[in-house]
Amino acid sequence: MSMQRFRIAAAVCAVLFASSVSPMRHAAWAEDFFIPNAPKSAAQTAPSAAARPAPRPTASPIPSSPISTAALPPILPSGGEADAPTAPLPPLPPLAPLPALEKTAPPPVPVVGVLGVPEIMRASIAAQAVDRIIGERRQSLNEDAQKEQAAWREMQQALASQQTE
Repeated sequence: MSMQRFRIAAAVCAVLFASSVSPMRHAAWAEDFFIPNAPKSAAQTAPSAAARPAPRPTASPIPSSPISTAALPPILPSGGEADAPTAPLPPLPPLAPLPALEKTAPPPVPVVGVLGVPEIMRASIAAQAVDRIIGERRQSLNEDAQKEQAAWREMQQALASQQTE
């Protein structure tokens, strides 16, 4: 999945979630859960599922979405509860039985190895050749830098002697 498609999917999910969960509805959901050391409200002591009417499905606020909305749950209006009760959802079909697994030999015991990169680099002929070439280049660069520094000192001394004259 490309990064742009991922961002689009994340944005669509955020919009759907933000439009379907209002602060009032979220607070009503929290009443159904046990919170330690919290005072019990009337909604927690009374049966909350029987007191509430069933939610009414509404149309999606996004008219053209790149994601199929066939599998998404209906979005409730931002006012909270629905006005009229709807029919209960049909029961789910029974689960298909799983086939029996054949008894086979257990998987092989994993073998774990620890590699030390510095030791491998010291033992490798190619790494030794690279170190040698880098050392030669470093040495030639140091020699060039020393020559440039000597020339720079000579120019400074020449300028200093001209200023004193």
